[in-house]
Amino acid sequence: MVATVHKTNRIVAPRASRGALLALAALLLGGFAAPALPSPAFAEDDTRPSFYFYSPDWRPGDLNVFTEELENALTADGIRVRFQAFARFSDFIQQLKSAPPEFLIAPSWIASDGVAGSMRELIAQPIRAGRTVYRKALMTTDDIDVVQDLANGSIAATVHTLGRDGESVVLEVFNLDPTTAQVVAVPKDADALLALSFGQVDGALVTSEQFEQQSTANPKVTRDLRVLAFTPDIDLPGVYASDTATREHRRAMADALDRLSGYQAGRNVLEMFGYDEFVLTRASLRERRVVDRLRRR
Repeated sequence: MVATVHKTNRIVAPRASRGALLALAALLLGGFAAPALPSPAFAEDDTRPSFYFYSPDWRPGDLNVFTEELENALTADGIRVRFQAFARFSDFIQQLKSAPPEFLIAPSWIASDGVAGSMRELIAQPIRAGRTVYRKALMTTDDIDVVQDLANGSIAATVHTLGRDGESVVLEVFNLDPTTAQVVAVPKDADALLALSFGQVDGALVTSEQFEQQSTANPKVTRDLRVLAFTPDIDLPGVYASDTATREHRRAMADALDRLSGYQAGRNVLEMFGYDEFVLTRASLRERRVVDRLRRR
């Protein structure tokens, strides 16, 4: 992947010390990170399909409220699920391995990389502003000239957006040498922007939506920042179904997602996602026809 570069004409700022970066990472991951949500105590005879959510770039502020709203909307539309949202990648991966779900919303690399086991089929694709993809912007301060000025610098980023080895993938996207450049992992884009504005890192990798939100909420944080480059297109996290999901559950889930934008509670859930709507994939539409034929027999 090759980043899209925006050229400027200033000189590079001094690089933060390694010790300072490690201290920043510990502070961000410990003090500012969203608390881990406890695993729900589901009854052993609970036959509802499980549905997991992990998305560092498209994550509601309050995962507990999000969980309640989504479960209520899906139940009202015909499918009851055991929904669990994850703030931390490590918790998410551990749960994926110990109790694989029937349905999953996560970055597309998680399904294609084999991390999610049999979770391979995309059944619903999200749409935002008419697109199924987005890009992240590499933000810097005015004293950064070009991407190579970060060759000995540091970038704050939510690292599991792009791949399993998030830090190395971020550096690869911008053609930076991992032996000299560093990535500071943060839980949210807002933390990356704060680290940059406080001078703790040389760059921050964020979505344009998060930058706009931060600009509105705290313009002092973003006032002196600029876009240096963009990542290639990244798929918006869609809904995947596993081999263990029954046809009836897959059909019910697809129907419910397809209808979310048609009523207020569903639109509220979509707004929490940051999406406008879900559209069904060809695989879902084919399976819908199969289920309909079976029901008519």
